[in-house]
Amino acid sequence: MCLNSDGIESVHGGVMASIVSRRVCSQGCKFRENVRRYNKTVGRRLELRPMRNSWSTSQLSTKSRLLLLSLLVFASAASGQTGQWTTFGHDPQRSGFASDEHAFSPTNVSALGLEWKTVVPNEPLFLNGLTAPLVVRGVTTAAGTGNLVIVAGSSDHIFALDAETGALVWKSDFSANQARPEGGDWLCPYALNDTPVIDSARARLFVIARDGRLHTLALSNGQAAMPPTQFVPAYAKAWSLNYSGGVIYTSISQGCNHSLSGVVALDPDVAGRPVVRFYSAVNGGAGVWGLGGVSVDFKGFIYAATGDAPFELAANEFGDTVLQLFPRTLQLTGYYTPSIWQYLTRRDLDLGASTPVVFRWWNRVLTAVGGKEGAIYVTDTAAMAGPDHHATAYISPRYTNARQTFEGNGIWGEMSVWKDAAAQTWLFVPSWGVPTDAAQFQKAYGPVKQGSIMAFKVLPSEHHNPILKPVWISSDIAVPEPAAIAGGVLFVVGTGEDTQQVVGGHIGQLLEDRQTRSTGHAILHALDARTGRELWSSGDIISGWTHFSGVAIGDGKVFVTTHDGALYAFGLRTAGAAAPLVTVVPGPSHAVAVAGSEAPGAAATTPPQCGEAAVIFKERCAMCHGIDGRGAVARTPNFTDFEWQTTTSDKVLADALTNGTEAGMPAFGGELSSQQIDQMVHCVVRGFAGTPHGR
Repeated sequence: MCLNSDGIESVHGGVMASIVSRRVCSQGCKFRENVRRYNKTVGRRLELRPMRNSWSTSQLSTKSRLLLLSLLVFASAASGQTGQWTTFGHDPQRSGFASDEHAFSPTNVSALGLEWKTVVPNEPLFLNGLTAPLVVRGVTTAAGTGNLVIVAGSSDHIFALDAETGALVWKSDFSANQARPEGGDWLCPYALNDTPVIDSARARLFVIARDGRLHTLALSNGQAAMPPTQFVPAYAKAWSLNYSGGVIYTSISQGCNHSLSGVVALDPDVAGRPVVRFYSAVNGGAGVWGLGGVSVDFKGFIYAATGDAPFELAANEFGDTVLQLFPRTLQLTGYYTPSIWQYLTRRDLDLGASTPVVFRWWNRVLTAVGGKEGAIYVTDTAAMAGPDHHATAYISPRYTNARQTFEGNGIWGEMSVWKDAAAQTWLFVPSWGVPTDAAQFQKAYGPVKQGSIMAFKVLPSEHHNPILKPVWISSDIAVPEPAAIAGGVLFVVGTGEDTQQVVGGHIGQLLEDRQTRSTGHAILHALDARTGRELWSSGDIISGWTHFSGVAIGDGKVFVTTHDGALYAFGLRTAGAAAPLVTVVPGPSHAVAVAGSEAPGAAATTPPQCGEAAVIFKERCAMCHGIDGRGAVARTPNFTDFEWQTTTSDKVLADALTNGTEAGMPAFGGELSSQQIDQMVHCVVRGFAGTPHGR
């Protein structure tokens, strides 16, 4: 599929004729100048000449013109087989609908399989590991033009990988200009927390480092495109970036390092780069902590949902409220506050547990949001500036969280919106925990214990207001992230994490080291978006769990990250396809392939840079395995041996560390946490991968 210099798409190997003078093509296309193709259906040769950026068809009959038009439409659709994902939730509205991705359908998605897996050297900080991935196409780098997957790491790293192979293209590390506060916990990890955003038109990306500075990087090489600038307070907890109208937006929550909650904006191209702030509460609370940060409507207005706090307009306290803010200036233009906001705050049921999703419905623009309470609030954005700020277009029953608890139940992350081929609008809700008795759907797929996706049609009531009609509820999904939709297929990751937050239900006793409690693993599910029937799942392919990440779809693949530093790419596999490529990035500047057609680079001679895991290796393992990983005593494997790396699975390594081996290796399952074992496998052992020795 190719594109000529006038932006007209052409199909090679099909029935459409085209003549182009200069062509810009995607990877793998082969071209010839002045191509003529014979249209067998019309039965004559079509002469197409570029003329003033258009095609002249004056010589064609009416029938031929209609056929040509249909072929051009077909070509346009076919050429968009693969899309990109440049911001959290795909677009500024956070819809999760990859309308530009056509590689998948309910009829072919059963052929999904692992294309590649890459492990990057990022040290997790409490629950934070890797952010949700982004996908951008047509980036020119030193190696040529290709497609990139971008992911940020909690320890101040950005990684750009080849979307086709998972190989490292570039990596950037940030040095903080302020010391990290002592301590921290899973609420305030003092980590890089924001999913970056890509400005593909100017080939750059934006990300906030731990010290609160905004970095602008060139997509071509990861180098600074402009000096960093302070955007949010150092070590504040900032959420996914949004970019609209030339302005970058983020949100802040949890009061980390004494920061105030709210929404922050900055135009990176204005002299001085002034920062604009809207504080959602001046006395603490009202954090804007939905996974998508803020959303943006089709005119540029900003929407943010806040968490628990008092509500008092005169005191600028906006607890449990959906805010509508003016572009750039962040002036308050409207808001919606549920009439039960006091109940929500008293029970710690944060409306702001999800980001508002914005979507068109008939001649209206609506938002939908839901928090831990388990109800869905649909609001007409045009009414938010009206006199009644407690009136909403629709409030659903509570579909989850019957006990009204603040942990492990409710609606988290953000909802997703899809418009099907019949122009029917659907709303998909990531629901944690057991459904309530009100959750009566036309289709259900067995008991749900840990979570599900709930699907609703958005329909008009007799008064022409939106209502939600329950259609289907998925089978059990272990703590679902926000869904992504492409080609009529809904993709969702069950994180596999342990959601318990406190000791014995006492909100004042936060659990420490929550990251050590998760013993499950993430699973990617593919469902029929219309029926909820499961079409495919990744099963045990993904070995680690994840927390507050998400799915990205682009380049004909589905991408998932995990807490242990792994990025997985799933695509449509064919019979006889090569085995998935597994790559480890062991150090700060180079990648080492563990499988593939070419031999990897030089072996590591010291333990890989893996933080605590490297210390454990030196103190507990090097006496037998050698400081260089090549084995210091008999019967220990050579970690730098290419063949050993390619034939030894992650599961075998984890079992050996946990339970010991008959060769004499002791069991560490009672001494190391599951997270530490994951790091030993994915960062330390895999990090020793190098050029084959003694083969």
